[in-house]
Amino acid sequence: MNSNRADLRDRRRTTWRRRRRSLAAVALAAVALVACGDDEGDDGDADEAPIQTTPSTTEPLTDTTTAETTPASTAAPTTAAPTTSPASTAPATTPSADDTAAFCDSFVGVETAFQAAPSDDEAALGPYIETEIMPRLETLRANLPAEIADEVTVMADAVEAVATTGDFSAFESPEFAEAQAVVYPWLGDGCGLPVIEVAAVDYAFGGVPNEVDAGPTIFTLVNQSSTGESHEMGFARVNDDVDLTLDELLALPMEELEQSVQISGGVFAPEGESASSIIDLTEGRWMYVCFVPVGSVHGEFGSGPPHIMEGMSGELLVG
Repeated sequence: MNSNRADLRDRRRTTWRRRRRSLAAVALAAVALVACGDDEGDDGDADEAPIQTTPSTTEPLTDTTTAETTPASTAAPTTAAPTTSPASTAPATTPSADDTAAFCDSFVGVETAFQAAPSDDEAALGPYIETEIMPRLETLRANLPAEIADEVTVMADAVEAVATTGDFSAFESPEFAEAQAVVYPWLGDGCGLPVIEVAAVDYAFGGVPNEVDAGPTIFTLVNQSSTGESHEMGFARVNDDVDLTLDELLALPMEELEQSVQISGGVFAPEGESASSIIDLTEGRWMYVCFVPVGSVHGEFGSGPPHIMEGMSGELLVG
């Protein structure tokens, strides 16, 4: 690859900035948040102070259930009490197939909408959030599966906070990390989404198939770095009229690269951890890369070349 280091650094910044749109890609990305900042100046990243985590204040969804299961035990015995109690609790524990489908569609919709949000047009961002994200969040909240209701609420509250305030610290909280660790495995079975588990080592991806079916797909990145490096898996679809090899694409200047691919979502995992994200794969040729710089360990932003320079990239065909 012939790109100079400044070009690679600019490309890395662009990739990480766009990666912040994803619901899950920034869930544990303290390093990415520090790295992106406001992108002011060549050395602005290194001087950025870490963003403080903000513990979730979401109230557990157990109050109504508790109220329903506390009958008036002092009432005179009748035949009415036993028959009304089961009827009142049944709907809360037996969601219909339509409810589950609505939840699954809205969850995928929220995440993919975040990935597609306009990043270069502030005037368009507000209307986009109101029309593309908030309605999906409302549908999601109205169709919560009982098994993951609390965890999804934590994630939905974080998404709403980020969408309305621009403060990404909600994605950095331990509560959010714990919630997504429960929710994404459920989505595989409960929503019938394919799950691809990828091992990230220094410096390669393992477990990625050469060909996959089109459609929303959960990618779970398991960071198995032996040196404590953070890793990401950023996705882009190669335009149909582009026949360059992966190495040729990555050697392009930033402007030409952006004209040759459509940058999608991604997933970021610090040392020893795993994270998940939904990527809506459309038919065609896709590439995945890690632009995290060498030396990004223990929450610190590294100063070395991007991991892509060490060979951490690949491609897959979606059919």
